[in-house]
Amino acid sequence: MKIILTEGNEIVELRIYCRTSIKLQQPVVGFSIRNQRGLELISDNTYITYKDTMLPTILPGENFYASFKFMLPYLKPGNYTIGGAIADGVPGMHIQHHRRDEALNFKVHASHIIYGLFGVPIIALGLVPLLNQWGVIGFSPAFLNMSDFMASLFAAIAGLILIIDAFKATRL
Repeated sequence: MKIILTEGNEIVELRIYCRTSIKLQQPVVGFSIRNQRGLELISDNTYITYKDTMLPTILPGENFYASFKFMLPYLKPGNYTIGGAIADGVPGMHIQHHRRDEALNFKVHASHIIYGLFGVPIIALGLVPLLNQWGVIGFSPAFLNMSDFMASLFAAIAGLILIIDAFKATRL
């Protein structure tokens, strides 16, 4: 299988094909994506989707696959590997039957990511000038009142003012 990526920010589908020689009562299939240093950047498994549902038992000799469809973040240029695993049970009380860490290799040729290990796809972005009480672009003293922010970081560097407010997580 050939994977060609530019930077990420793409919806990808990863399928892990399995064949079992034993009975699996609570099958869990997982994957991980690692960088060229072996650091695990992304991982997930089927447990969270099926934790409240009774999955059918998979009998010896049966073939099946797990499909993961997700937004691949922006990745730094370099080599990456995708690994997969199959277990039976629930996290913390499972038996891992097979794991293959470097099942598939791919390479990112170009990216805008300079710092960090990867960049997240931004849903919305904007630069909005703020007007102070005189109608001039800038920060008003009321805006700089740090008590208005729950968890804020304030830095003034060479005339540049940076305010990072706490962010909220919203499930999509």
